[in-house]
Amino acid sequence: MEFITGGVHGNEWIPPEALIYFIKSLCDAFKNNKDLVIGKNTYPKETINKILERIEFYIYPLVNPDGRYQSQTRTNSDSMIGRKNRRPISKKYFGVDINRNFDFLWDYEKYFSRKAETYNLSKNISSDNYILVLILFQNLKPET
Repeated sequence: MEFITGGVHGNEWIPPEALIYFIKSLCDAFKNNKDLVIGKNTYPKETINKILERIEFYIYPLVNPDGRYQSQTRTNSDSMIGRKNRRPISKKYFGVDINRNFDFLWDYEKYFSRKAETYNLSKNISSDNYILVLILFQNLKPET
């Protein structure tokens, strides 16, 4: 079982579309029993078939829609707006960098604060976006 996410940072506009395009290309190659060609690279249909017959994929192309919306509609020039989601943290601060909420190699006390652009909320409460991803991934159990 493989999980693929995109659009975790709202100001990264291309990854969701690129992920959808890649998955569509992969599915088309499988459905039509053809090689997958991406740029100058060709992946044989036998390889594509083996991968898709053996691995169950779950695709979440846009994890941070509120950050993306903020990034695309912002009125100031702060290039980092939209990286985080729009969850209120306090009266002064907003947003969680969802990418920092996955329980993997993060040292909250050493590297992050409430005002940091990469604020990690996982020690206290988590962002709604992260909770949805976590629930999805935890409820999908491979068949044994």
